[in-house]
Amino acid sequence: MSTKRKYDKEKNNESDLKDIKNKLENLKNKTEVIDGKNENNKKNVDPFNDLKIHILNILDETRKCIREKDEIQNIHGNNIEVIKRSNIIYNNMKNLETYFTKFDEILKKQLKQRYTFTKDELLDKNETYELLKKQFFECKKISNYNQIKDVCMVNFSEYKNKAKLETKVTDNNIHDEDDLIIINQWKERDKKFNDEILKIGDTIDKIGANYCNNICLIYIFFVNLSFLKLKLR
Repeated sequence: MSTKRKYDKEKNNESDLKDIKNKLENLKNKTEVIDGKNENNKKNVDPFNDLKIHILNILDETRKCIREKDEIQNIHGNNIEVIKRSNIIYNNMKNLETYFTKFDEILKKQLKQRYTFTKDELLDKNETYELLKKQFFECKKISNYNQIKDVCMVNFSEYKNKAKLETKVTDNNIHDEDDLIIINQWKERDKKFNDEILKIGDTIDKIGANYCNNICLIYIFFVNLSFLKLKLR
């Protein structure tokens, strides 16, 4: 290969290498800008709005559980499905109490930041807080929270002697004769299932009352017993 051709080839290689380096440098600069924007977005996240969305989701889930619990209870009385939903409602209400304490702290802090938020934004935040708080209390009321709390923390011996949770009177309580026959069959099936739960529950009570008072363990216990219910169908 001639000296001139070799020189031209090396020159082209250097040019290609320089071009690649420039492209990499441009890509690096663009990446750094994007990362900076993401960092700014993270800093600009409003903790009030973030917690507001979380509270709204919990309220929606709780209302759904309340509706399902009432529908099941009106037909079957107290069974595993009622207790599972009661546990969800109870835990959600407890968590919401904690979240609203934090919500109140964030709002009070932001109401003092008059240079960060406009007057309309602060008014909107205050109205949002009051509206969500009102929804929380209404949800707590229609869920029969105090009764649910008693059932969730009760042990099996007490549950066996406890009356049904109060059910709301609705048009769903009016059934045709055929419907009543089917409903009675369901109740008989659930009675057998509940009797099995209580037999095992008596044994657990003897092992230790503290074990039975633990709501998480009771929930796991009922989930495992769901297989027994399938056998009774």
